[in-house]
Amino acid sequence: MVWGLIVAAVGILVLAVAAGVRIDLQLALIVLLAAAGVALLVGSVLTAGRRKRREQRAAR
Repeated sequence: MVWGLIVAAVGILVLAVAAGVRIDLQLALIVLLAAAGVALLVGSVLTAGRRKRREQRAAR
């Protein structure tokens, strides 16, 4: 899912540059990498929470 969001963001950047918008590429890449990192962290926390609840239900 994260890779799909990265590809979509790069596509949007390419379209914006083609439309004539001036973008600071270094800042855009930093923001993109930070957002991908946050998405990976949130995904792992949610997965761990689901796994813990599933194990608690199975123990009952």
